[in-house]
Amino acid sequence: KDMTTVAAENAASAGVIVVAAAGNSGDTTYVINSPSVGDQTISVAAGYTDIAGFSTRGPRRFDRALKPDITAPGSNIFSA
Repeated sequence: KDMTTVAAENAASAGVIVVAAAGNSGDTTYVINSPSVGDQTISVAAGYTDIAGFSTRGPRRFDRALKPDITAPGSNIFSA
């Protein structure tokens, strides 16, 4: 595991809620980025809409665990 993942896991073990982006490596499988690969880290991604093809998706490369934990629309969102 990379040092940012270890740090995120240590923080989560201490009671900190750690949320990290899955990454922006493109719409390709097995490229969840650190530190979001941690077991206790909440990994978030942008769902594919018109231009959200930038968001990374899973599963995790080293053990195929399901990541990201949360995916939601990530572009073209309009609000009042």
